[in-house]
Amino acid sequence: MTIRSRLRAVYGWSKPQILAMLETATTGRDFAFQAVDTVRAALSLYRSSKADFPDCLALELARAEGHLPFGTFDRTRAKLPGAVIP
Repeated sequence: MTIRSRLRAVYGWSKPQILAMLETATTGRDFAFQAVDTVRAALSLYRSSKADFPDCLALELARAEGHLPFGTFDRTRAKLPGAVIP
């Protein structure tokens, strides 16, 4: 179960609520993220796509490391810029 589906299924959160929570977490002092700029890029991609946040994060981590194109068999993820179906 992904972060999005868990927050939606268990808490009934909408995508805007998930975005708000993650944006607050990346800008506040209560949480520390490894590669926070990459997490923010993933949030931006998540905001503008139909993909789940973990998919966006995986792609942005690959992008940050110079590992594009990002191969995936997931059709939704393959629509993200930089992702391809091998």
